[in-house]
Amino acid sequence: MALLITAGAQAASVSSTLNLTGTTTISASGYVNSGQITMSNVFTGSGTFASTIPLTALTSATVTAPFTITLTGGTLVGTYSEPVDILMGGSGSASATITGGTGSFAGYTGSFPTLASSSSQVGQGFTFNFTFTGNGTVSTTGGTTTAPPTISSVQDGASNTPNIAQGEFLSIYGTNLTPTSSGATNFPRPTSVGGVKVTFTPTAGGSGTDVYLIGIYKATGYDQINALLPSTVPVGSYNVTVTNGTVSSPFLTKVVASKPGLFTQIRAAPV
Repeated sequence: MALLITAGAQAASVSSTLNLTGTTTISASGYVNSGQITMSNVFTGSGTFASTIPLTALTSATVTAPFTITLTGGTLVGTYSEPVDILMGGSGSASATITGGTGSFAGYTGSFPTLASSSSQVGQGFTFNFTFTGNGTVSTTGGTTTAPPTISSVQDGASNTPNIAQGEFLSIYGTNLTPTSSGATNFPRPTSVGGVKVTFTPTAGGSGTDVYLIGIYKATGYDQINALLPSTVPVGSYNVTVTNGTVSSPFLTKVVASKPGLFTQIRAAPV
């Protein structure tokens, strides 16, 4: 599926293929297929799918089922239609209509009028692999388009070098990290400002920790977030992410027990 994103900024076209693997069961009420859709190169998203075909309607042209595509920072919702022949191992043209969204995609609409569809049965049971491809349009009118944040570096605040000590002041640099330059925060320091937060998640697994935000700054060419790492965060390797409407890709950093650093200030000599 190719998405043509239309907004105030220049439109962008992203190619993608929807792949669904589901298990079909049969009962007195008809065929029910449910499974997981994966989408490549479209906000690295995924979604769910379900279709029910009553036994009395096996000769009908199409069936309609709800679908949800969950994207980073929001969800697109709508309806989905496919020929019955697809579930019988044949091929045909399916279609999808986007009726709304949540999060960063609130107010989105769109349609994918022709999705080339095919399926194949796996094993002796009612398990089918489905593939849907085609072109469509997503309109952002009434919604918001937020480019995902990107972290370029995570450094200690004093020497601007990698590795962050427990309880240390730190700076995150990158692009699209913040919507605005809100400046310094007040006490008590918050962990979220205008929906922006920084999270340290251990690479070994476990819950992430949101750091205390000291300052949010937006400039031409880069954004900067100044923060304070809680002293309770254990030593180890961490994936750092920034949430700004959507969540950035993780940036690997290390938390160490201690790391000396000095802040210096240059003062003009008295006249």
